[in-house]
Amino acid sequence: MRNPFILGGVALFLILAGCKECPPCGEAKASGAKADGGADAGLAETDAGVKGAAIGGKPHKVESFGLYARAGFDKVNIWERPDMGSPRLGYFRRGAHARVGDPRYSSETCPEGWFQLAEGGFVCQGRGMLVGEKPRAVPNPPHPPRVHELDPYKHGFIRRDWTPAYKRLPLREEMWQPPTFDAAQAADGGVGPGAGEIRPPCPTEAEAARLAASIAAAPAEPAAETGEPEIPCSDYAVYTRRKYRNVRELMSRGFWTSVTERLRHDETGETYYRTVKGDFVPGGAVHLVRPPEFQGYAVGGDQPLPAAIVTSRYAAVYELQNGKFRGVGPVDRLSTYRVREELAGPGGTYYRIEENRWLKADHVAHFALRTELPEGVKADEKWIRIDLTHQTLEAYDGLTPIYVTVVSSGLPNTKEGETEIVTETPHGRFRISFKHVTDDMTGSVGDDAEVYSVSDVPWVQYIFQNVALHGAFWHSRFGQPKSHGCINLSPADARYLFDWTDPPLPKGWHGVGAVEGGPTTLVIIEGKTPK
Repeated sequence: MRNPFILGGVALFLILAGCKECPPCGEAKASGAKADGGADAGLAETDAGVKGAAIGGKPHKVESFGLYARAGFDKVNIWERPDMGSPRLGYFRRGAHARVGDPRYSSETCPEGWFQLAEGGFVCQGRGMLVGEKPRAVPNPPHPPRVHELDPYKHGFIRRDWTPAYKRLPLREEMWQPPTFDAAQAADGGVGPGAGEIRPPCPTEAEAARLAASIAAAPAEPAAETGEPEIPCSDYAVYTRRKYRNVRELMSRGFWTSVTERLRHDETGETYYRTVKGDFVPGGAVHLVRPPEFQGYAVGGDQPLPAAIVTSRYAAVYELQNGKFRGVGPVDRLSTYRVREELAGPGGTYYRIEENRWLKADHVAHFALRTELPEGVKADEKWIRIDLTHQTLEAYDGLTPIYVTVVSSGLPNTKEGETEIVTETPHGRFRISFKHVTDDMTGSVGDDAEVYSVSDVPWVQYIFQNVALHGAFWHSRFGQPKSHGCINLSPADARYLFDWTDPPLPKGWHGVGAVEGGPTTLVIIEGKTPK
């Protein structure tokens, strides 16, 4: 179980963070900050917008796409037709650019005018999209995602509980401090808290319920009999809202945040990381990480199937000497090899990867060439098969192999009392429903005992409810279960598959969804999660 500071921090994070899609306000930077001006440095607001047509009538055919559009909200939806009841095709992230044409059409839900994208779809002026005859400016837009990198944004691990994320660089008196007991609240006689000591956070509802259940199961001695006075707690959410209006949220140790740059405040001398969302987090509370560089096996040319990926940390290279295999040295885990020959014998099965260099089958994930399509799969259809037993993934276009790799699926289910904690990846046949260049993931496991929050998880492809294929920059244990139910891929694998699968992501979009009758990719999940 995580400690109450962490659990309380999660509750406060959710309370203070508020709506994910509310339009962000431009925040003034504190004087003296050494940082660049962002993606819009030097760009003036040069255009007041394009006047929309009168409400009613029908859309006209667009002949040219010479107008400039800019996303001003965190998410700006793209619709299939100039109608918010039509399917959502995808969305832009704040700061994204596009060229649009004017169909001279407005509706009751979009009175400032609909505009058509050159690649298809419609956006609504006034619902987050800024349209003009010249490029539009957006206050402090996030840097565009680095779509050619393993991770579109840099990520940092939050080192300590109650780490504040400020709306703007704080002055000294605005820097968050936990609540303390003052002289009037301190205990007399040297028993209990003294003046200046930190007040503990009040328990969350889940914590209070667990505490009540534990007391009922094993009653403790009354506080009066033990001589230990009850120490009053503090509601950190209320305290922070009242005293620190510049704090957007408090983050717990173990959370992950996405950042764009490190900067120093001249007036205070403190360093901060600017997050992708435009907040400022104390530099000492963030530990930047490098994403794992492992990449699976792209099939083609001089890399045909069969192939093998080393999954055991105890794997070795063998040589065949006088009819026996003898180990001649270690081999790195997650190394990939073309398999040139298979040989079975009393000591097991071995795969030849070079002249007289062999790998033991027990130490690798093996990928043979498939010669038959799964039932119901068309000859020209893209499909992915995930084997939970062996923690492998294969991507095919009909019977043409495209890519093979190892994954981390959901951990085995567990029980908390009489309640089953479901973390295993579901079996079945699914289709990719929505793809995001990055997406935030927050949640809890069990009775809020384990909580997580990761900003801008890369290369996300949802297939069923909250289950997705996505990149994992926070571990490299691919080939064994690790997740809360999703399919974890190395960032390189996730990006490769993201670019290959349908629906394709148009340039400049941050997310794209599958629509009825449109292209999508089948995902088949089989096997049993290893215990």
